[in-house]
Amino acid sequence: MTIVGLAMTIGQKTDSKSMARKMVDPYQYTQDILKQYGPGGTAYEGGRKLPEPGNPKKVFVSHGHDDKAKTDVKSFLETKGLEPIILADQPNAGRTIFEKFEDYGDVGFAIILLTADDMGRANAGTAADLRPRARQNVIMEMGYFMAKLGRGRVCALLQDGVEIPSNISGIVTIRFAADEKWESELTRELVYAGLRLRP
Repeated sequence: MTIVGLAMTIGQKTDSKSMARKMVDPYQYTQDILKQYGPGGTAYEGGRKLPEPGNPKKVFVSHGHDDKAKTDVKSFLETKGLEPIILADQPNAGRTIFEKFEDYGDVGFAIILLTADDMGRANAGTAADLRPRARQNVIMEMGYFMAKLGRGRVCALLQDGVEIPSNISGIVTIRFAADEKWESELTRELVYAGLRLRP
């Protein structure tokens, strides 16, 4: 064997050993990636985190034009020792609606009041197809808090006869009626979500 051939052979062996040392365990590699970036690409354990649920004593109340429904829910929350956050009751202070959301969105739970404020139907429908619907701002706020808090911290109170918005499967929906059974059902959801209710 020539000197050049011997050198190449030694180099190949050295490279093989080096490669063996550098080989990565696929399982460990996957675990390291998950630890750094999370299963959905969201970083955690030292990386950028999604917002944690906010103040466990505050509940955002999204509402339409039904003042009685809003007042009933507000009173119920206050009897439980919780602070209802109603955006219309907060000062604007020159802020846009989205800025107010950001400033008052530090809550542990959101209640969405789906009351019969609007009427709607598909374009192809007729007047007979008109159904009571919640206000558009209420639907937008429901989506906002689904993203911010997660589905488990959002509850819709649905008034009888009101059309259920599409694509909200997974959101807790409680029948909102005068019999006040909604109060016990809502209490159960608040407790499960870890809010600090008055004993």
